[in-house]
Amino acid sequence: PLSLTQLAGVMWNHAPEMRLVAKEKGIQWGPFKDAEMRDLVAFIYFLRMLDQPGNTTRGEQLFDEKQCSTCHSLGGKGARIGTDLSQWGQYRSPILWAEVMWKHALEMEKLMAEMGLEWPKFKGTEFLDLITFIQSKAVKE
Repeated sequence: PLSLTQLAGVMWNHAPEMRLVAKEKGIQWGPFKDAEMRDLVAFIYFLRMLDQPGNTTRGEQLFDEKQCSTCHSLGGKGARIGTDLSQWGQYRSPILWAEVMWKHALEMEKLMAEMGLEWPKFKGTEFLDLITFIQSKAVKE
């Protein structure tokens, strides 16, 4: 992955072409305001750090191994205790997935304990593989 300085250099080098494309498409080109550049660089930098190709086949195995379908439905199959994961195809960022899951963690932990299920733990690229599988089965809007 690129360092922040290298990323800034790439963006700088790419700016003239971006201005031309913006002009051709009728997009107004202007300077970034307030923290917009910082937010953009942080987003691009961390997206490159976290987004690598996931393995759909391994994700399907993990969906079964982690017992996700005990509570969640996907593609019309599975339980309806938790969220229908078919709608999650719109979320592309693993960071957003972690944030959404984190918000539901306490309720999820309580329900899992009541059902005698262990809390799923992810190693290596397992989380990304699981997300990739879910996105492959998600409702396309």
